[in-house]
Amino acid sequence: MTRNIGESSEYVTKRLCFSFLFSVGFLCLLCGFLLGRFTVERSLEAQAQKMRSELAGNDRYVILSVNEDGITLALELAQVLDKICSGHNWRPRRSLIFCMSFTSSDICPQALPTFIWRRAVAYVTVHGRFMRANNHAVLFGSDIMRSIAVEAIRTIPGDNNWTYLEHEVFGPRLSLDIPQVIFSFNDNSPANNHHNQNSQLHDITLAQMVGQTIWRLSECTVTQWKPKYFNETVNEILASINTSRFQNAKEKLKKTLRILLTAVEELNAEINMTDDIQMLHMRIWNDLLLDLDKALLCPDKIDSHSRTDLVPFRKLSHDSISESTILAYLDQMTKCYEDAIEILQER
Repeated sequence: MTRNIGESSEYVTKRLCFSFLFSVGFLCLLCGFLLGRFTVERSLEAQAQKMRSELAGNDRYVILSVNEDGITLALELAQVLDKICSGHNWRPRRSLIFCMSFTSSDICPQALPTFIWRRAVAYVTVHGRFMRANNHAVLFGSDIMRSIAVEAIRTIPGDNNWTYLEHEVFGPRLSLDIPQVIFSFNDNSPANNHHNQNSQLHDITLAQMVGQTIWRLSECTVTQWKPKYFNETVNEILASINTSRFQNAKEKLKKTLRILLTAVEELNAEINMTDDIQMLHMRIWNDLLLDLDKALLCPDKIDSHSRTDLVPFRKLSHDSISESTILAYLDQMTKCYEDAIEILQER
């Protein structure tokens, strides 16, 4: 930089200093901008990679709990799945956990760590001694998971008639704060030969039922609830209460159910419009339906028994129970379904 005529040396020095400081400041600003942009890009890339890993990873669990005769069934299923895994490089969307108990009681809730329960999608149980007569296996559980199990079992080829699974309610739910499917057996016959032909056919059918259930729960891209069976079953039980004194409580519950089913229909329509490749949306729907099934299960805060279980309610309605007890049960069911509606409305 040259010195102009009339400029003192002190002025030139100051001008040079300011120019130098300006240049250094500009370079610092430019470096800061580039460094910040690089940091942001790396942060966004790290978040995107983390999301991709979470969506691709097996961070949800389907638990199969068995004891007694169910142990053999679980081991056979595990062998079949292992062959599929090794032969076709298959990996389940949701990890399968096989929990086997050599006692007559279910020890899995106490044996499995807490973090697994928090990320469990469904708890499938096959307990007890299998029947050896022509009676059929039955299943019950939380509303959404039981519906998914019924739809999975209906895909089993053959001449089996699965319509009996659609409407009947056979047994109480587990006292667990987790969506569930329970296989049960009504063995009214005396001890039978374990190796007769009927037994073998029965075991094959049962293995197909359990296998299809855990496969569907593990592999389906998004869980969807078809509440047709649920609606029919609840209305049938309400119709069996023919006392006019409960009419107002029954009508309130029916109205709440209509609102719930409408909200579910709207949710299913949104899910059907979502492309399967939009994995983030699929995860959101699955998490929502998991929360919905827990709300429908409505576990008690003290002992975790389901406050919407229809089996004890049906028993109450046929026994000599006080009217206040039945009204309290109807009211608590209505409140549980209202909470489920709130979950759907807040999505």
